Amino acid sequence: AFDVPPAWHVRMQAAFQKHTDNAVSKTINMPADATQSDVRDAYMLAYDLKCKGITIYRYGSVAGQVLEVSEAPEGAAREPFAQVPAEFTGECRECGT
Repeated sequence: AFDVPPAWHVRMQAAFQKHTDNAVSKTINMPADATQSDVRDAYMLAYDLKCKGITIYRYGSVAGQVLEVSEAPEGAAREPFAQVPAEFTGECRECGT
């Protein structure tokens, strides 16, 4: 979510909401160093693009958040997030493609 700048999150949401009658929320993730001005800019862009609603989350703004971005401890091997059998990934069960 941090690979996409907040303004593009707003633009994607505006494009989708244009074709719906209700506000479909898509959280706009902002880095921990986002300023009040950054938040205001996102809301004003949403207003200008006629979004029906937006949700903003600033990373680290609450204690005990569900997902955290962190580096593996030094010397620790990084485990894959998940390993799933091919039947659940859309791959061919016979050849794995």
